[in-house]
Amino acid sequence: MHRMKAVFALCSVLLIATQAGAVGDPNVGAKTGSVQETGGLFQFAVTGFDMAGMEVTVTFSDGTVDSAIWEATGPDSGHAVGSLVPGWELAIAPGDSFAAPWSLSYDDAVATTRGIGPDPVTIEKVEIDGGTGSAVFDTDDGDFTNFNTKNSEAGETFEVISGLGFHCIEVVYTDVVALTAAEPLGDIYRRMIINFQQNGFGPGDEDLVFVADTDGLAVFDDIGPRVIVPEPVTASLALMGFAGLAMRRRR
Repeated sequence: MHRMKAVFALCSVLLIATQAGAVGDPNVGAKTGSVQETGGLFQFAVTGFDMAGMEVTVTFSDGTVDSAIWEATGPDSGHAVGSLVPGWELAIAPGDSFAAPWSLSYDDAVATTRGIGPDPVTIEKVEIDGGTGSAVFDTDDGDFTNFNTKNSEAGETFEVISGLGFHCIEVVYTDVVALTAAEPLGDIYRRMIINFQQNGFGPGDEDLVFVADTDGLAVFDDIGPRVIVPEPVTASLALMGFAGLAMRRRR
């Protein structure tokens, strides 16, 4: 993730300053979030087929939240489509996610019927939980003293190919992933969140096409929050404290 930029850039300034063409590169960053743990990674060449089971949650400007489960659409492609709110689709083209483009689309004919007054409902946020599909997002931003997480190899941070237009996008990788009994290196994350600032991603907008690399878990569904186990000495002291409290009560 050597190209990762600060998350908190002032998009409003960019929108005011830019009169035509694209606003500029998205603001991309990462935060630790809830540390996730897995036994290991199996493969770094992951396709849309391999990611089946991921949960994609879309938040709209009217407060509606729609979640869909990622499905395979071919031997090496996949997508998630609107269920509660039909008309949106997130898909990835055939091939390794290291280079295969993702695309987010929003159908005009369906979306405008949900608008309040003359303004259509827009997409404000897209959150992808790779963990439910036994996948993690690989940003290639590991601790180069210890190299990247084993079997993750090179990664690719979120990068727009086309469709940015006047959108101001903030992308956040969160819930860093670590191998069992190891410290996280900061290169792989369970979730990627795309925030559309200002006017949102509206019906009729050009499809947003981007790349974002993923890796696969060694064991299906082998990922979850890291559990902190108390050290034996700490546990013993706690038991001694309870024992002392019980003695006081007896007196």
